[in-house]
Amino acid sequence: MKTHWKKLRNPDYIGEWDFQPGEEKKVTITNVLNATITGNGGEKSQETIIKFKESKPLILNSTNGKKIASLLECPYVEDWEGAVLVLHIKKIKAFGEWVGATRVKDAYYPVKEELTPKHSKWGAAKKAIEEKKTTIEKVKENYKLSKQNEELLCENLK
Repeated sequence: MKTHWKKLRNPDYIGEWDFQPGEEKKVTITNVLNATITGNGGEKSQETIIKFKESKPLILNSTNGKKIASLLECPYVEDWEGAVLVLHIKKIKAFGEWVGATRVKDAYYPVKEELTPKHSKWGAAKKAIEEKKTTIEKVKENYKLSKQNEELLCENLK
């Protein structure tokens, strides 16, 4: 394992320094938001940030935003939650020199089974929720769940 010189600066956002040569990272989007960030030298700026389940966040540039929207066939950031991205480093020419840039290589929505009253796991899910061994949020991480079926699963909790 080699240490990139920029990693020693301990940046808050994912970048070239977080990858080994040829490495790709598979990350799951948890949230996309606007935030004020502090850059090198203490300069503050408004940026769009993508937060991931598996790693530190990524500052969303126009190139990656267009790529994600195209791959997911969806321009709405609220609908990107749960999508899986594959990130890698690509050499690009910027400001007259070649630099490594974090780029989205691929993106997809994980296929989830729909949980319905006819599903073999319905009874176990309902019981686990009622016994407070799990939450509806945890169930939704693993299954598609319509609003009506969510209400059915939670009907005895009130």
